[in-house]
Amino acid sequence: MNNKGFDFSEFLSQKKQSIKEEDTFETENEENTAISDEIEENIEFIDKDIEIDVQKTVVEELAQEKQQLNIDLEEAKAKIDSLNSEISKLEDVNKQLTSKLDELSHVKNEEIKEKEDQERKIAALEEKVKHLLSENQKLQMKEFDTQERKPNALALLDRDIDLPDRFPGETRDHVLEVIREAFEEAQKSGRIRRSQVLESILVANDPNGNLQAKREKILNSLKESNNILSGEVIELLKEMGISCKDGENYLMPSEIIYRNF
Repeated sequence: MNNKGFDFSEFLSQKKQSIKEEDTFETENEENTAISDEIEENIEFIDKDIEIDVQKTVVEELAQEKQQLNIDLEEAKAKIDSLNSEISKLEDVNKQLTSKLDELSHVKNEEIKEKEDQERKIAALEEKVKHLLSENQKLQMKEFDTQERKPNALALLDRDIDLPDRFPGETRDHVLEVIREAFEEAQKSGRIRRSQVLESILVANDPNGNLQAKREKILNSLKESNNILSGEVIELLKEMGISCKDGENYLMPSEIIYRNF
């Protein structure tokens, strides 16, 4: 569409000029003199028809322009609706991300709190261990001092002889076990003095538990193998320095326990 405005005066002037030129041409022709007079008389009616045509043209152009504006308006509304939809989606995503961030922040705070609690517990345990070690050291020093002052009250033998321990960690418990058996036998047979002496030794000496621990280890291994000398049991016995054979023959599990423990 032409954006320049329609100049009605110019159009009418040109139309009149054209008619006058035709009239002049016709008046010069003697044969058309009568027609020229008639056209001159009807110029006013022709001007009105021309004005109506121009108005129709202007109205049509305005209608087309309005229609295009309506189309542009609808497209603009559609774009606005689309943008509003995208904004709504982005707002939902932002809410989800904000919620997730808050959740992660809460979890992190809980983890930090838990870590701090663990650190406090570890520090408390370390202090407790230090205290127990200190108390243990005091008890050991006290025991050593007592042994120095009363060696016969705590020792099974007072001969200071450098003898190798054939079964490290077991000798003390074996000796105490023999003493306990002798104590029980002395009580049964009425040997009062012997039972009292043996009892004082038992009271002054506690077993270290190594013998019982080894027994339980072998018994549990035999139990797991249904009391059969399996490969795992034999390997365990070898590690503990215990023979499972008498010559070329394998011993029964009960015989192994009896011979060694």
